[in-house]
Amino acid sequence: MYFLPNKHTAAIIFALFFLVSSPTALGATVPEKVMHMPFVWDDTATPIVRIEINGIWENFMIDTGALIALHLFSDVIARLPGLIPEPGKHRTTDLTGKVFLNDKFYIPKLSINGMEFKNVKGISVNTPQGMMFSPDSIPPHSMMIGLDLFKGKAVLIDYQKQRLSVADNTQTLGINIADGWISLPLRLTQEGVKIKVIKNSKEYNMLLDTGATVSVFFKERLKSPFVSLSCQTVMKEMDHEGCEASDFQLNEMGATEIGLMQYC
Repeated sequence: MYFLPNKHTAAIIFALFFLVSSPTALGATVPEKVMHMPFVWDDTATPIVRIEINGIWENFMIDTGALIALHLFSDVIARLPGLIPEPGKHRTTDLTGKVFLNDKFYIPKLSINGMEFKNVKGISVNTPQGMMFSPDSIPPHSMMIGLDLFKGKAVLIDYQKQRLSVADNTQTLGINIADGWISLPLRLTQEGVKIKVIKNSKEYNMLLDTGATVSVFFKERLKSPFVSLSCQTVMKEMDHEGCEASDFQLNEMGATEIGLMQYC
């Protein structure tokens, strides 16, 4: 798997080809087809797409921090054609440590904007989840598309054009890897997609999460002291008491810096 940020356009591409052998891998019935999904930004600066899913139009957050393919509201679960409930509950937690018990389901055959996927697994989401980035903010409450929906696919998230594209390979997406793209190796884990960052010559793992408004680190996990910055240097709205910020570097990108925040 690779993360390919382009130096000239605000876009990232995920190549998830190594997952195609998974027994739950999804496949499109029409080869070489590209599905384009325009998205908008919500109030928390996360990408929201409006898609047709088995004949029903709904809004979804694109969340690469979530592994499960679909997170649906209960009313959508009740009326979505072809959905089959599964026994038991699925346990999830958010960044604050709060625990949620979710209903489980699978969809043998799913159509999204005309592209067909098979054996799609999902859970219910009925309670706002996540960390508030300011005292007066509201926890996000959206249905979500997670990484497992894209098994065996190439996915382009173009922030400049505000468009998500899904295809069988990068060639179909019209991407020339040699044209200003930087390849960053990623690791898919039970926590999500991990990427290496550096602080004071020490390496750390971070999750690549399009469903997060800001990047967050835990100060107690740092291996050396750091110079604290104001969180408003990263996001001017961040005046949360106890918030600190610092700069990290993407391991494979040399001196390229990213601003991260820590909540005490």
